[in-house]
Amino acid sequence: QCVSSGQHTPSETFKIADSHPEVEDRVEPLAPSRSPLFHNKHRYQKIGVHKVSVREGQQYTVLYLATDKGSIHKVVELPEGVQNIMEIQVFSRKEPIQSMILDHERAMLYVGSASRVVEVPMAMCGLYRNNCESCLLARDPYCGWAGGRCQAVHQNPEVHQNLDLNPWQGKCQKGKVTEADTYQNITVVPFSRYFLNCPVESHYATYNWYHNDTLIKTCNNTHPQPDCFYFIQNVSHAHYGHYLCESEEDGFKQALVRERLVNQLRFMSQKGRATTTLGSWLPLLLAVLLVELLH
Repeated sequence: QCVSSGQHTPSETFKIADSHPEVEDRVEPLAPSRSPLFHNKHRYQKIGVHKVSVREGQQYTVLYLATDKGSIHKVVELPEGVQNIMEIQVFSRKEPIQSMILDHERAMLYVGSASRVVEVPMAMCGLYRNNCESCLLARDPYCGWAGGRCQAVHQNPEVHQNLDLNPWQGKCQKGKVTEADTYQNITVVPFSRYFLNCPVESHYATYNWYHNDTLIKTCNNTHPQPDCFYFIQNVSHAHYGHYLCESEEDGFKQALVRERLVNQLRFMSQKGRATTTLGSWLPLLLAVLLVELLH
């Protein structure tokens, strides 16, 4: 019987519920470890399990765990333990996930909220940076490296993967990863505030900010964050120059952000001097042109 609005539940109700448990014995994890897969602080509301076959003929268990924040954690059970390889933000706004259905044949997730239903592919290989190292370090059983790109295993069974305990470095051809070495010029006013943002693409990597080749900040998985920020409280002359954010994971390094902070006032004065110089030469050029025409 439901309690009337505004009244507290009688203590007798709790005594009856306590004396009639739904589960009498403790639910133990399966062998061989007989311990929980993992512990974390998130509250999961939906769970989906999918078995995916890889090149070597093995099968890996992938868990899709919907959080109370509207995101989905893609968790893989690997030989050395469980690894959360991706956090999927399904909706543009953080809407609660009310339903989640797995299509095992088409390898698709169907996720629903109160207002919409979204189709999410299980093989999201295009999200990884298009180089062999990033593709293999993701340790995604749906993806592998072949033909110069990260692609789905079901499209090309001959892809290279990194799912066992063997070293992964020999699976990628030797050579430096091609990166754009140009810096983006950012004009900043002196005495203003400015922050540099480096996206955290892997919680298993370390991210370093460098200013003119000097290390100024490090972000690692000790305190996981969605981004690695470097905040400048009061921009001065010493803060201008080249900034580089570099990630490092299992010996592989790559540059993610390159910015060059430029003094806006100095930039405008240099631009003004160039305009003034052009203006002073213009009458002389016109005079020379007039003489040539008369001849």
